[in-house]
Amino acid sequence: MTEEKYIELRAGKSMPYRTPEGYFEGLTDSIMASLPKTTKRRRSLWPYTIVAAVTGIVAMTSLIITLSHNDTPNSTAQLSTEYIDEALDYALIDNQEIAQYLTENE
Repeated sequence: MTEEKYIELRAGKSMPYRTPEGYFEGLTDSIMASLPKTTKRRRSLWPYTIVAAVTGIVAMTSLIITLSHNDTPNSTAQLSTEYIDEALDYALIDNQEIAQYLTENE
């Protein structure tokens, strides 16, 4: 005998739990009415500006140090793009956030 058959024989097929009539019809409205009214706060750009400035300084310093220590042109071009990519990853600002801030100010 399978588990399903055993449970069916013991409990039957009837559903003992039921929802009241019309419960789901007004549920969304009652939940929305109970939520507090909030206004959209505009986030400050200062933290992102500071992170971008520090990242730029670190990237430029790394680039200058790399260019001053390497004399071969191929390795400097490869190293400089690696440092720039690393600095951009460190900033944690993606294109979607930049576009959002630019469109909010219009």
